[in-house]
Formats: sequence, C-alpha cells, structure tokens
Amino acid sequence: MLDIFLSEDRNTVFREKLVNYKFFYEVKHSAAKANSDIRIYMPEIDRDGYDVLLDDGEQIVPLQLKTYLSSATTKRWVVNKGLLRPLYLNCQSLGFEFSPEGNGIEGGLVVVKIIANADEIRSFEWFYSDCYILTAFESGLVTHKPNPHLDHITSFMSRLRTGYQKEKLEITKLCMVKVKSIDDLLALAGMPSKKQQQWRLSFKNSYHSLRMGTISHEERSELTDILQSHIDDPRLTVG
Repeated sequence: MLDIFLSEDRNTVFREKLVNYKFFYEVKHSAAKANSDIRIYMPEIDRDGYDVLLDDGEQIVPLQLKTYLSSATTKRWVVNKGLLRPLYLNCQSLGFEFSPEGNGIEGGLVVVKIIANADEIRSFEWFYSDCYILTAFESGLVTHKPNPHLDHITSFMSRLRTGYQKEKLEITKLCMVKVKSIDDLLALAGMPSKKQQQWRLSFKNSYHSLRMGTISHEERSELTDILQSHIDDPRLTVG
C-alpha cells in the first residue's frame, strides 16, 4: 500500500527525498522552457532555515521544502523568521524594520501536498509563501473567502517582524497560496520562468500606496492580474 508506506514515520526521509527529486526535475524543466538554467544547491547542514538554494546566475533564492500527505491532519510547519523576512535593502519597501533585526534572507517556503492511493502517487500540489505573498495578504490584495484569517495574518506578521532571524515561527496554509505549476512558483519567487511577469518588483513598487489606500484602480488591477495568473486556489479571492 503506497499511501500507507509514505505515511509511516520511518519513511519520512524517503518521502522528503522523493519530493525533492520531483521538485528539482520540475525546476530544471521549467528553467529550460524559459531558455535559462537554474542551478540547485543543497547545504550539508540546515543551520539557516533552508533546504535548497536556487541560483540563476544573477540572484540566489533560499527555499525551505515541507511535505505532507493529503490524508494527514497536520497543516502547520515551523520555519526560521529570517527565511520569510526581506533582504536588508528591501526592508523599508515591504514595511519591515530597517535594522539587523528586521531583515532576513528573503527566501520562500514551499509546501508540497502528496495525493496518493494504494497503488500510485496521483498528483502533487504546490503551496508557496514568502515576504511578498505575506505582505500581499496583510495589505488586503489577496484574502480568504470568507475572510476568517485577518486576525491570524495580523498576528503572524507581528511575530515575524520582531525577534531574531533564527527564532522559530509556526506557519499555516492560511499564509500560503496554491500555485498553478512550478512555472508559476518560480515566477513568484523571482526566478526565470516562461510565466515571469515581474511580480516581486511590481508589488514592491506599489506596496506603500497599497497600504495607504492611495493606489490607483489601474495599478491595483495590474497587481491582482499578475498574482491571479499564478495561483489556482479556491480558498482565495484576489482584488
């Protein structure tokens, strides 16, 4: 029974490696479709809160990968605060404290849902979060429908913005978006993708007017169109 095998605690490392190899293949395939290459590195020791480094030759994006089976009840994960905080030069642009305490490594969290039965893995679903997605939630650009999680997001962001980089923080799927594909995940993470629409740059440039409520209808629509093109999440409403 494959689903039972994957769910057993003694096979946790096997399951994680299986998902890693799947993810690595999809990343390489996606980069090739964009006429690019993304190099993948894995640190020997997970001391900074990430499992994987994606390097396109111009920038490096650290990622933490988590997995769970569709039959699992646990939907919470623990990450380092620094993983989800922006780089020093982007702190003020995204509403974070411009100090060593406020900055981070501007990485991302990838959560992979494995849908399996007794005979095979039927599919994978990819969920993603980073400081851009989180501030999009916080600013109201994207919300759950109905929106029961505003207090959750507010509390999460308050905890994320305080304390040291290596302090731990619990995150749930309320703080993530389900992406359509790895092409879309890479686009949101700022990596080469055939679906790249400069989401990060567009959001960063519009963040303060969005928070102040002074953003124009056209600019907000452009942001929501970009984000909507990358997510396939019936839990969410964008706009």
